Parts: sequence; structure tokens; C-alpha cells
Amino acid sequence: MREICIHGHFYQPTRVHPWTGIVEPQPSAGPFRDWNHRIAAESYAPNAAARILDEQGRTRKVRNTYASINFDIGPTLLSWLERERPVLLDGLRTADRDSIARFGRGSAMAQPFHHPILPLCDDADRETEVVWGLQAFERIYGRPAEGMWLSETAVDTPTLETIAAHGVHYIIVVPHQVEAVEWSPGEWTPVEGKDVVNRAFRIELPSGKAVVVAVYDGVVSQAVAFEGLLHSGDRLAKRLDDASHATGFVLIATDGESYGHHHAYGEMALAYAQEQIDARTDCRLTNVASWLERSPPTTRARIREESSWSCSHGVGRWSTNCGCVVDPGRGWHQQWRGPYRAALEALRDGARAALAPLGKALFADPVAARNAYGEVIDRPGEFGEWYRKHAGAEADAQRAEQWLETHRRLLAMFTSCAWFFDEVTGLEPIQNVRLAASAVGMVRQLTGTDLEASFAADLDRIPGNLGTGPLLDALSEYVDAPTARKEESGGIS
Repeated sequence: MREICIHGHFYQPTRVHPWTGIVEPQPSAGPFRDWNHRIAAESYAPNAAARILDEQGRTRKVRNTYASINFDIGPTLLSWLERERPVLLDGLRTADRDSIARFGRGSAMAQPFHHPILPLCDDADRETEVVWGLQAFERIYGRPAEGMWLSETAVDTPTLETIAAHGVHYIIVVPHQVEAVEWSPGEWTPVEGKDVVNRAFRIELPSGKAVVVAVYDGVVSQAVAFEGLLHSGDRLAKRLDDASHATGFVLIATDGESYGHHHAYGEMALAYAQEQIDARTDCRLTNVASWLERSPPTTRARIREESSWSCSHGVGRWSTNCGCVVDPGRGWHQQWRGPYRAALEALRDGARAALAPLGKALFADPVAARNAYGEVIDRPGEFGEWYRKHAGAEADAQRAEQWLETHRRLLAMFTSCAWFFDEVTGLEPIQNVRLAASAVGMVRQLTGTDLEASFAADLDRIPGNLGTGPLLDALSEYVDAPTARKEESGGIS
């Protein structure tokens, strides 16, 4: 019995106003109010009730496609769905429960909280991002996560050590992220990507722990994302079946938004393909956790350090002028990437130093409290009781929450989307600066330390293609709380 697994990576960066927690209108998403609402209408909701048509073009069946795929959904997107689309969120929970009933293991995977590039995080931020992501997952789905989708599949040994320490069993990677395989005991062989496709391997770590990597089929995944394979459910089902013959298993992975947003009616092609595969007797749908349970890998492999799925240069796309661009025709450079990251890192380090003495007074263990804060993020009604378990000698619930929210912004400003595109004054880098600016304002309120001038100087030195004016404007606009909006929203979200 050959097995077929379709993974969807569903994610949207946080788009909220950093002081109010409100997503402001985004005209570029028209006719919808903002991009979250638009993509929810085009992809997230249709996949929970995808139509399958009869020969006359009438709906003959509706299918929740999530129940038959492997999927991860970013914590910031889950928070938005919880507020704005609770019925859809219930559909996701139902899909995960149904997958357990059908496959024996759940299809949902966790994700680092703010979608940072974990190999570029320092130890403290990497730990918190992983822990918060796992806490968000367990709160939403009511079970611990077995797997974690790493942002951009970016990985290195410290990242694997971190997730393994917190109980993550498996991740998904692209073929070129596997550097060598021990095909025979004691004989390590550098591999070409094709040698490891649709297989799983054990990565043994210096700590003695191990993580399993499942290697997806990049060729078929590319066809789904960019080559029109979603124009026909029949073609999709046949391509997946064909790909499963070599190893008896095929795993594809794409952005989940491919199904309906990037490709109109892609969710219908997916639903139809699922139905066609379900009707067969020689192959079946599965999820990664279920497949690994039946076929636990014994072959060892080594991961390619600081590698990712969307940068052929490793993780350069988020740190250097590596050559990865969205639109080569513009002729823009990306020399801004390194200085932009350096500016945020300098702000983070300065803010941490300023906040440290206050943290020692407010919390019995500030590091443990920061990591545990994921248990109550966006749940203000539960903070008081939670804080009593973590309070220090100078307990103050209001200041403690502000201290933690400042750290939250210092984490969120490293959301990976800010580096992915071609220009530092785009929407995503500016959103990260807005988050950084609010952290500057909160540090000033809490400690009296003013980091605005040094951060502004660092921003002004960034060699953007279009100057740095929009970054400096964002800093000056968002460094202080807008009083009217703050009162309307009840304060910091």
C-alpha cells in the first residue's frame, strides 16, 4: 500500500498595530479590509468546506481538506482566527481530531511563534520562540505537538537541540538540506538531493537526543506551487500517485495559501484529488506522524547547517546580499539585509540590558517567566492567576505584563518576512520597525532608558534602494502609544 502525504504551511505575519492589537485597514488587500480577511476568504475558509462538483457543475459534496493533509498554522494567525474567525478555528480543531481518528496520529504541526529564522536567533530568543509555539499549539489543539515546521525550514544543530529538548519528534526539510547519509554502518556518503527524496532519517545530536527529518519531494511540490498542477484535481492525484512508486511514499510541501489564494479554486482541486486517492485500493492518504510510526527511520543522516527551503545560499536571504530576490528585473541590491538585522539586534541587546534589573524584581525567575508567558499570551483574563506563580520580591502585575509584552515585541521584530522581499522600505520591514518602535517606547516607560536615538541612527545608516525615510517615519510614529486608540482598545494587546 503506497502512501501519499500533502503538507500545507499556513502562515501570515502579525499585522496588528503594536500598541492597540488592532489590524488596521490595508488598501492593497481590496476589496477586503486587510490581507488576513482576504486570504481567509480565499484560502483558509474554503479549505474547511471545499466543494466537489458533479458533471453539471453543481456541488455534490463538501470536504474539509485539512482533515486529510498534514498542516501547520502560525501562532499569530491562530490568534487572529480565534478573534475573527472562531468557527473556522473550530474546523481546524475538528480536522486534527478527525485525522487522529483516521490515521492514528494528528495531522497538525507546531511552528515557532513569530516565524523567525531560528539559526539566526540567539539562544534566548530561539528557546522562547520554540516554547511559545509549542504552548500555542497545545492550547489550540488540546494535545502536545509531535512535529514542528521550522520557519522557511531553516535549520542548524542548535535549532535541532532546542526542539528536541522540548519534545519535538520530527521536522520536514527540503532534499538539499540533507548533507550526508550513513547508508552503510560507519560509511557516510555526501548525497544528491534526489537520493533522499520521500524518505526519513535520524539526526543524532551532540546532546544524545535525536530528531527525525522527513524529506519532501521538491519537484512535485514545485509543480503544485508554480506549474499549474492545481488546475486539475485529476492531474494532481495522478502526479502524486506516480511519485509514490519509487519509495512507496510521497511527501509534498507548499505554502497552504496555494490552495485557493495563490491559485483560485485550488482548494477544490485538492478536495477532488483527495477523493480520488481515497477511492483507490493501491494507495492511501496519510500524515507524517502516522507514516513515521509505521516506518520509523533507522538510517542516520547529517543536516546541512544553516540551510533552508527558500534560499540556495543557506540563510543568506535573511542576513546578507546573497542574490535571492523576488523581482530581478528591478535591479535592486539587498545590501540592506545585514545592517537591518544588526540594527534590530543592537536594539534587542540594549533593551534586554535595560529590562534585566526590573525583571529580577518582578519575577522569581525572569527567564522561566518569559518562556512560560506563552501560556497566557492574548488571554488577559488569565494573567493575574498566572503571575502569582511567577511573581518576585516586588510583585506588580501591571508592570510585569508590560515587561513581558516588551519582550514579545523584541521577538516579533525578527519576523522573517521583513527580509524575504527586495526592499527594506516595503510593508514587512516597516511592520517590524513599528514593533521595534513600540518596544523602544515601552522600555522608556518601564525603565527610563531611551534607545530611540541610537536605533534611529542605526536605521539611517541602512543602505536601502529607496532611502530610509519610511523606516524613520515608522519609528517616530509608533514609539509612543496613540492615546485615543489605546483607550478604545483597552491598552496593550
